[in-house]
Amino acid sequence: MKFIRVNMNEKSIHVEDVPGDYAGLGGRGLTSIMINTEVPPECDPLGPENKLIFAPGLLSGTPMPNTSRLSVGAKSPLTGGIKESNAGGTAAAALGNLGITAIIVEGQAPEGDLSFLRIDREGDASLIQAQAYKGKRTYELADMLLDIYGHKTSVLCIGPAGEYKMKVASIQSTDVDGHPCRAAGRGGMGAVMGRRVSRR
Repeated sequence: MKFIRVNMNEKSIHVEDVPGDYAGLGGRGLTSIMINTEVPPECDPLGPENKLIFAPGLLSGTPMPNTSRLSVGAKSPLTGGIKESNAGGTAAAALGNLGITAIIVEGQAPEGDLSFLRIDREGDASLIQAQAYKGKRTYELADMLLDIYGHKTSVLCIGPAGEYKMKVASIQSTDVDGHPCRAAGRGGMGAVMGRRVSRR
C-alpha cells in the first residue's frame, strides 16, 4: 500500500510506502489524523499550508458490498476545523485496486496555473496541464475526460463553484455510468481543490 504525495509548488509527485504512524488506517480516520498531524491549525484553509487528502476506505476495491467510499479531508474553509467529506462513485474502488491508500495534495500552484492528476491503470501518476478545461461544468468536463481516457476511468472534479473558491463548493465523483453525480459535498472541499485557479 502506498501514498502518492503531489507537491503543487514544485509540480512533483512522490510515491512512498505508508508510514508506520498511519498503518492500518483508511478513509475518514486517515484523512482526519493526517490533517491534525500535518496541517498547521492556524493556517488559511485556502492557502499553501493546507492539504487536500483523498483516501479510500480500508475495504475499498474488495468484494464487500457498500465499502467503496472515498473520504476527502482538509482544513475546512467553511468551518475552520478539520473536515472529512465522503462520496460514492467509482474512485475509491479504483484507488483500492491500485493499492493506493491516500493521495495527498500539498502546496499551492502559481496563480492561473491549472493541472489535473492522472493515475493510469498501472498506478503511475502524472500532472497534466489543464488550462483547456477551465470554467467547464462538471458533466461537460467528465464527458471530455472520459472520451480521452476511456469510459472505465474514474473522474474527481470541481466546476465553477470550486474555481471561484465558494466555501460550499463540492468535489464530484463519477458513478458507474460516468456521470459526476456523487458529491463530497460538505465543508467546502471543492474550494480547497480549486484554491489557486484564477478566474480571468
